Amino acid sequence: MFSFYHLSAIVRIFGEVLWITGTGIFIPIGANNNVLLGDKWGTKQLYRNVQPNIYWNIRGPVATIWDIEFFANGHIILAAGEDGAFRSIDDGITWTQIAPSGVEVYDIYISAGIAYCACWGAVYTYNDGANTWQDLEYNWTDIPSSIIFSGQTYVGSDENTIFVDLGGGFWDVVDGVTNYSYADVSELLEVPGTQYALTSEGLYSSAGGWADWSPVTTLQQWDYVKDIVKDELNNVYVYNGLDVVKNVGGVWTPMTSEGMHTTAIKGLAYDLVKNELYAAGEGVYKYNKTENRWDFWGCRLFILCHPLLIITM
Repeated sequence: MFSFYHLSAIVRIFGEVLWITGTGIFIPIGANNNVLLGDKWGTKQLYRNVQPNIYWNIRGPVATIWDIEFFANGHIILAAGEDGAFRSIDDGITWTQIAPSGVEVYDIYISAGIAYCACWGAVYTYNDGANTWQDLEYNWTDIPSSIIFSGQTYVGSDENTIFVDLGGGFWDVVDGVTNYSYADVSELLEVPGTQYALTSEGLYSSAGGWADWSPVTTLQQWDYVKDIVKDELNNVYVYNGLDVVKNVGGVWTPMTSEGMHTTAIKGLAYDLVKNELYAAGEGVYKYNKTENRWDFWGCRLFILCHPLLIITM
């Protein structure tokens, strides 16, 4: 997920735990099988960690990464970045730049082996098995900033609008999300019966098929939500500037903060393989279901840097 407003973002991935960092703040962008990857903000280097080791090894691609998604086999990864899309077939150890090279890719969503890519001035689909790209042609004046496939391709833009692909080169505007024309739609998420749009003005929901949006006012500080993820049971988690909050059956309930030594959480990630929830900001934490607490998972704010590794303190 790319956010024009927050300048950093978190995404859903079926794969390894991956991290973006910004000025020492670590942000997870996915989770699977205790392997961590991350883009150290400003360095254009991807770092890889295999837990529980504290060493982080530099891996490609040499680019600022906005989003990473996994194909269903869990080993083939796509990364969306400022210089295009990148592909790894070995759990993030090595990477190859693939088309569309030179086009900034902001968000990726994978469904049934097809990757849907929101890019600067374009939307593409990528078939990994056939190694083919298709431009879902449209004369974009907005910038596509988020994407999801739900029977049809839906795209959120930097100008508060959600578009739908009607096929045959035809697109339509579904709806605006907020009352602010400048609000970017940085994340789209769906659970049965409800669609969510995370924007720079807060979290909005729809029960009307990506139209008729309303602010999620039943959630405290709905207008400060930083990230949204869902688990294997379609429970939704957000961070609202105060707490990690869980939605079960339409009821938002703050989770415990025990063990979490920071309130500066910037992002969430959910591991759909191990069914584990992560939160990160000034440190990385994993939710301990058994003890109802957060366990420190490395990467504190202050780190010692080496050209080949990062050591947490």
